[in-house]
Amino acid sequence: MRIAIPIGLAAAAVLVGASLAPSSATVIVRPNTRTQISHLRDLSKFHAVAIPRGNALIGHAVYNGKHSWVHKNEGKAVGCIYVSFNLSGVTNIYSSVSPYTQTGSLTSSSLYGWGAASTPLVEGNKSLGTTYLGTYADTIDFYTSCTGTSPSGSVTGVSGDYPYGMTVAPTGSLYATAWPSSTIQYWTAPVTSGEAVTTATEPNITEAYFIDVDNSNAYVAGYNSSSVETVDACSTTITGCASVISISGGFPGGVQTDGAGNVYINNQYGTMYSYSGCPSACTASGSFTYSNGTNPLDYTAMVLGVIQQHIWGANIYYCSSSYGLCGDGSRQSVPLASALLDGNTPGVSNDEALGISFVRGDSV
Repeated sequence: MRIAIPIGLAAAAVLVGASLAPSSATVIVRPNTRTQISHLRDLSKFHAVAIPRGNALIGHAVYNGKHSWVHKNEGKAVGCIYVSFNLSGVTNIYSSVSPYTQTGSLTSSSLYGWGAASTPLVEGNKSLGTTYLGTYADTIDFYTSCTGTSPSGSVTGVSGDYPYGMTVAPTGSLYATAWPSSTIQYWTAPVTSGEAVTTATEPNITEAYFIDVDNSNAYVAGYNSSSVETVDACSTTITGCASVISISGGFPGGVQTDGAGNVYINNQYGTMYSYSGCPSACTASGSFTYSNGTNPLDYTAMVLGVIQQHIWGANIYYCSSSYGLCGDGSRQSVPLASALLDGNTPGVSNDEALGISFVRGDSV
């Protein structure tokens, strides 16, 4: 049954094992999975505490300006934004330029609502590339970015776990966490339909939520054995992992790197942090409390736009459009020291927007 009262955090949205759905959607039955109740620091904030469909915190996002071969003018290109919804299992597509109108919607019998990631636009290549969407059946479907309406292929992940945070490396390899475990799963480029999964164990993180990969490092965000939100820097084969960021009291949110040694991490309690000098010596360089003036928003996954002027966050906070910047995908500027909430996709579905992917330029 659906909790009717608006909820601040994704972790407080539904009852494990119960069938939940938005008011006009098909009932979804989730498996029993262990909850995150032990990790919540202040239960008085929540009207209910439990986890939807494994958890209501989802998927990661995509390519940004961290790659040297991204053309400086790509920020002006029209692309799209994918936002996945955990309750209905639907993924909406929005234009990547203001007013960010909805252009389509994707569904699957296996249900979307987990991770989302897209390949970049390579300089000189006008193709929009491929977008990957995680499903409730531990699979990941392939779509032609922005235009595809049917899957062109799929791969299968770790059975019993979910493709939670997802990203595509500069090489084209696809990575996904296997929530709620410490397993990282990946498929090497070129990713082909039916390709067997390669797995690795993250030694310092007991529950891996999100991942982002640059040319040399994989940054994994999750809980360590002490239930502290942690970011590890690993090799791209998930070896040599070392904890480089720790946020006391945080709930693991999206992680992004711009390839210049800057890492952005979200704590899901209303604050995003930036660190410079990573991975050798991550030093706090800024923070931003994202708020619409009435209630704190709650970002799960997040993604840097190609020209690195904005971060888009999947906003899971239940609220009405009267609250202002409260779309399913919300945009804020970087660097965080002067960040400003300045845009959002028009959807206010209260359907737990969990994964987000940005294709092509982040236009102003």
